[in-house]
Amino acid sequence: MSLVVDAHVEVRRANQRSAEHQAVQLLASAVVLVAAFNVIPVLLSVLGPRETWNASSTLERWAVGLLWISIVYVVYAFYLVQIPDWSSIRVVALVTLTVTSLHAALAGLRLLVAGGNWLTQYLDLDGNRFSSAQEAGWCFIMVLLTGSLSYAAGRYSSRWSRAAGMRR
Repeated sequence: MSLVVDAHVEVRRANQRSAEHQAVQLLASAVVLVAAFNVIPVLLSVLGPRETWNASSTLERWAVGLLWISIVYVVYAFYLVQIPDWSSIRVVALVTLTVTSLHAALAGLRLLVAGGNWLTQYLDLDGNRFSSAQEAGWCFIMVLLTGSLSYAAGRYSSRWSRAAGMRR
């Protein structure tokens, strides 16, 4: 019986980073930037002028949803930095693709559904300071941003996984 041991050891300086890890950090930074961009309508709504301002006023449901999506983005960016691997990038690509689908559905909702619908009332979209055209336009911008981010992450994950398979 023979035993084969692969004794290949790669030595790097402590401060030298591989190209993969630099790309992962760039991708995580892009995810955080998209999360920050996602919060802009909430900030405009909260910081804008209000006719009736009282201390008990709360955020609308759409604003809370956007804040949750941004929190999810920041958590996955942190996850990406903590576990820099092609599979982590693929998970981030799937999460951003899911959020892209939500933004596309919301854009379609604002363009096709008249005000007073039960879903627009539930999300508090009828009484906010933005028009439905502004909301749909912002959703299309977010579809482009998050869709591009998802595509880039998926493509890079696919290339990295093929390259890792060839090295074995």
